[in-house]
Amino acid sequence: MSVSKLEQLANEIMYTIFDYLDGFRLIFAFRGLNSRFTSLINHMLLHINTRYCRKADFNYLFDSIFPFTTNVFSLTISNTNHLGPIEIFIKRYLDLILHNKLNHLKLIDIDQEALNIFLKTVFPKLTQLVSLNITNSVTDFRYNSPPEIMNISLPAFKYLSLSIK
Repeated sequence: MSVSKLEQLANEIMYTIFDYLDGFRLIFAFRGLNSRFTSLINHMLLHINTRYCRKADFNYLFDSIFPFTTNVFSLTISNTNHLGPIEIFIKRYLDLILHNKLNHLKLIDIDQEALNIFLKTVFPKLTQLVSLNITNSVTDFRYNSPPEIMNISLPAFKYLSLSIK
């Protein structure tokens, strides 16, 4: 009986396996193991969810890996478990988000100030964005949108979801 190795599986099978993993876990588990896995990951659309990641992993992902990736398709960032990941992302990684194929963005528990900054500075530059989902569990959350936000034209944008739990 022969023992097959993961590296010997066809690319199609590897992509099927990778489809079951969140982009965040996929990057940490397989990127950098060998040139083939890194190449496979670099050529697939990534769905990254940082909702349950540790702060150190979040910083590593966006400091060391995200700058070299242009294939982020969907991104979920949450302030639920840590203070400030959304704010940090908006301030430090704005240029990185513009070089990706970002179609879907989900922001969880964004505070009012960060939302205002996002809508004024980041949102208008996301020309490939198709959907934006903002979820907030803060019950006293209020946002008064400035008039210039209503004049933004994003050619691909189709869906906006706002939920306050």
